Amino acid sequence: MLVEKQTEYGYISYYENDQVFADGLRNGKIYEQGLILNRLADYVKDSRVIFDIGAHTGSHTVMYKYLNPKCLIWAFEPQKKMFELLQHNINKNKLGSVLAFNKAMGHKRMNFTMSNMTTDGENMRRPINYGTKQRFNLGGLQVGTGGEEIEIWTVDEMRTPSIDYMKIDVEGFEFLVILGGMETIKRDRPIIVFENNHKVI
Repeated sequence: MLVEKQTEYGYISYYENDQVFADGLRNGKIYEQGLILNRLADYVKDSRVIFDIGAHTGSHTVMYKYLNPKCLIWAFEPQKKMFELLQHNINKNKLGSVLAFNKAMGHKRMNFTMSNMTTDGENMRRPINYGTKQRFNLGGLQVGTGGEEIEIWTVDEMRTPSIDYMKIDVEGFEFLVILGGMETIKRDRPIIVFENNHKVI
């Protein structure tokens, strides 16, 4: 089951049991809408190429394209269910110049797994599921053990045009993403926005 809404910034859908995201949308808010509008908007508007690493279902991607329709966005999301919703939200909004990848980003090319449970939110440390009545912080799922198989790529191997802005929200994996993008970061000196909390690798 999905919670979906046409907001003033675009259409967005989340799984009904994705507690933080769905709860906000029930009140008409895209996840981190205030942060994007109040703190990040000027950087987004000045950017031609944006990396959305840990894109989830596309909250930032949708908002970024609203603020800067001409930018090119590369969006990366390892969870298959979240990636399917990311593609759905991109298509529903008819967003051009968005490249979506069902990949994690890290310090080297490798195969790995996601965890099968979250370490915070309701029902933490219980096996997750999508779209049921059992609430989880699905956006808080980490790389770990017991979950679905994923591919990890690096920023440096993408060989992109100059990157102006990188958003990295990967539940403790942020440092390894930066390690895998050092050549690109030194070359392009992008604005980097990243999550920093208790989750660490």
